[in-house]
Amino acid sequence: MQKFLVVDDDDVIRKEVSGLMKSAGYSVATASSGREALELVSKEKFDIIFLDIVMPNLHGIDVLRKLREQNKDQPVVMLVSEKEKFLSSRALSLGAFDLLMKPVQKELLFSVIRRINETLEKAKAKEQSFDVIRALELGTKKISELAKSNLTIEALLQHTEFLQTTVDLIAEVLNVEKVSLMLINRKAGELKLAVAHGYDVAVAKNEVKKIGEGIAGWVAEKGEPVIVKDIATDPRFKKSSFGERYRSGSFISAPLKVFGETVGVISVNDKKDNRPFDDHDLTLLNTFSSHISLNLERSHANAELKKYTEKLSLVNESLKILITEVDPHSTFTELLKLAHEVLEAEGVALYFKEEGSDNFFMECGITTKGLLTAKIPLPSGKSICSTVIKNGQTIFSGEVAEDPLFNERIDGLTDIRVRSLIVLPVKMREYVVGLLKVVNKRGDRKFTQEDIEIVESIGYSILIATKIAWLHDNLIKSIDELARAETEIDVLKESVQRIR
Repeated sequence: MQKFLVVDDDDVIRKEVSGLMKSAGYSVATASSGREALELVSKEKFDIIFLDIVMPNLHGIDVLRKLREQNKDQPVVMLVSEKEKFLSSRALSLGAFDLLMKPVQKELLFSVIRRINETLEKAKAKEQSFDVIRALELGTKKISELAKSNLTIEALLQHTEFLQTTVDLIAEVLNVEKVSLMLINRKAGELKLAVAHGYDVAVAKNEVKKIGEGIAGWVAEKGEPVIVKDIATDPRFKKSSFGERYRSGSFISAPLKVFGETVGVISVNDKKDNRPFDDHDLTLLNTFSSHISLNLERSHANAELKKYTEKLSLVNESLKILITEVDPHSTFTELLKLAHEVLEAEGVALYFKEEGSDNFFMECGITTKGLLTAKIPLPSGKSICSTVIKNGQTIFSGEVAEDPLFNERIDGLTDIRVRSLIVLPVKMREYVVGLLKVVNKRGDRKFTQEDIEIVESIGYSILIATKIAWLHDNLIKSIDELARAETEIDVLKESVQRIR
């Protein structure tokens, strides 16, 4: 119920105006002087103040000025008699909302109240819009900060802090109780809850929905946002078994897209003011979803650029080694040192096939303990290494304990307890002539796709070095054969001369 204050030194006017308001159901307080009015205003809040423009002792204009100083948004309507109209412009310039001529007419009184209420509603809605914009701006800044980590899309979608901050901010901006983000598993044709706001996550984490099933499944399938005013009357959807979680039957849901592909669904439920969702709410959710998508794409692009830069740097380092090192063994050793450092591996080793046999021997190796120089033979038998030799394809085993091909005796390296393994073939003319073995990421971490690409890049440098070594060996052999031939020719010349 709105509460008004009527201030007038005329008892008749005061009672008349307050009586009209009370008859309409409003709560009304009265004051007979400016000082009494200011005292009342200091103790309680009034929605509208009706103030006589001329009063003894403290003039109405002075009271208006003090009221506006205390609260510039306080609506004040001046009560003016015909002979006081000359003060009207002064009152309006000081911030009075409107004027009512005395004696006050009922229709005009309630017309002014309606206009003030409409103005207040618009101001409130405008302020709420500004609050939403400010919250949206703050939220997008936070999301942008979290997305600056130069992570790939796959990594960011596993970044719990980024995702949780996102749904918390959506809940704040839209003033709702529940927000969830489900990620899509295309292979399984399912959506699974990633993070949520306002749910019992321990229970909801096990929730899985089929693509096409329910509101979230529909959005995942269509890739379009949706607004449901009332699930009970919407023919597109039927109430699910999860319906008891929600106070309201109104929902909005939007796809989370990256490079045009839907990767998740954001669902929003239960507005705190109990109103159904409208198009304005859906627009805000779409704005948030688009901003999240842009940050995912930007972070992914930064990660790709960083990866490309690192790979280019790696290529440059490899080229330096190939150019500066003359001895093949030294070249291989330096390349392995580079691999050991860049990959942060516990151990790397390079094996070459012995000429004239099927046996492989270690050319060189390096572990966290130092260099391995002994020409250790690679044992034969079923293993990851033997499979790479046979098939000529790289094998990455993230968990060797679960890999039936793994053979500790063959695939291991010195006394390292192998957890994960990358084995890459070195091929010349489609024949496997060598193996590059990379064992364990340091710190109990796992090798990534980026690591595999780095191994392949270093493997290519090893192949170039191998070809250079092969050409070098063949050149030496050719020079030796030429020298022998020249010696034989000299011997023959001497023999011919003796015969003559």
